Amino acid sequence: MMTHYNVDGFDNTLGLMYLAIKEEQKKRAFSNLKGNNSIIKNIAIYDIHNQSTSYLFDNLPEHSSIRDIWFEQYYDDKLKRIAYSTSVNVRNNENVSSRPLKQNLLIKVWNVNQEVYTLFLSDKRGKNKTELATFDKESDFFIDAYNAKIHIIKQVSDQLQIATYDW
Repeated sequence: MMTHYNVDGFDNTLGLMYLAIKEEQKKRAFSNLKGNNSIIKNIAIYDIHNQSTSYLFDNLPEHSSIRDIWFEQYYDDKLKRIAYSTSVNVRNNENVSSRPLKQNLLIKVWNVNQEVYTLFLSDKRGKNKTELATFDKESDFFIDAYNAKIHIIKQVSDQLQIATYDW
């Protein structure tokens, strides 16, 4: 049985299936991951139409685990919102105008030694992957569906630091 965070999923528009690849139990280098302690080292992207498999990462940094992925699944005409692979960390998703779906895949990776998250952005097939941002666990991160942005917010003293990226 696969244990996962918000990693496994289907993109029916492209016919893609995302599946977690866990680190083998005997190779675990760390186990103090919050909540579920499965270490997800990669994501297999299975193309249902072509019956082919590719992998998101060639080499994920040591002591890191993939925590979540996000992609847009469809536009809900009735609710006027975008349906995502997971609604976790998705905000401002009401009265969204109909638009073509973003062909992006957002990946959140946790590094247990550095105690930071890193966001990667790629296309839905895992190509053209770039490192978007790194932030600590005290920061707030979310996808702004209405404005098609990714926000990372951190309070430092009595000020907010806000970094915004295109989704």
